[in-house]
Amino acid sequence: MKLRKKDPWKSASEYSKDLSGLSINLLVMDIKHSINFLQKIINAKIIYQDPDFAAI
Repeated sequence: MKLRKKDPWKSASEYSKDLSGLSINLLVMDIKHSINFLQKIINAKIIYQDPDFAAI
């Protein structure tokens, strides 16, 4: 079930053109909690986030 109410940040095809090298996908139950963990523990840079997706 999608939680995002607005249009996506980028289309899938547009986002895929920005990717290069190694890409890792993490599937998580709680994006907000996971983002907090990644920022605090590994100092991750959050590029974009919404209730359904985050680019880190």
